[in-house]
Amino acid sequence: MGLFRAALTEVDGVDVELAAVEINRHVVFEAHKRGRFVILSAHDFKRTPSNVALAGFVRKAKKLGGDVLKVAAKPLGRKDVDRLMDFCSRSSFRRRAFIAMGPLGLASRLEGFRQGSLLTYGYIRRPLAPGQWPIKRLAATLKKPATSGLVPL
Repeated sequence: MGLFRAALTEVDGVDVELAAVEINRHVVFEAHKRGRFVILSAHDFKRTPSNVALAGFVRKAKKLGGDVLKVAAKPLGRKDVDRLMDFCSRSSFRRRAFIAMGPLGLASRLEGFRQGSLLTYGYIRRPLAPGQWPIKRLAATLKKPATSGLVPL
């Protein structure tokens, strides 16, 4: 908790795991007290959680008062990617980011925007998570709404 308190003087927002039950409530409180935003995250590097589990993340993030819900999961097949993007499009959490990781999830890094996701990640030198796009390619694609189907930022 001390690390988060120290960081809150230097950052605009923080990202804390929903599963970090011993601190996430305190991080949200301390961040909001200082006017910072909070991303509440759920990561699954082995599979895509069921829709029941995804709905549980939404409920928990709402209860904790997070500003953004981020779900990053590894799809085991194309159906997992489609289901994750569909859940994103129907999610009742106002600000959200749903990302399918790995080779199967490459398209979701952009498709997520069409489904209501508000952010994605790219890399400069090497990816920090499976399926990230090089930042130059990501930026160039985002600037071409005619080819990407995206609204310019």
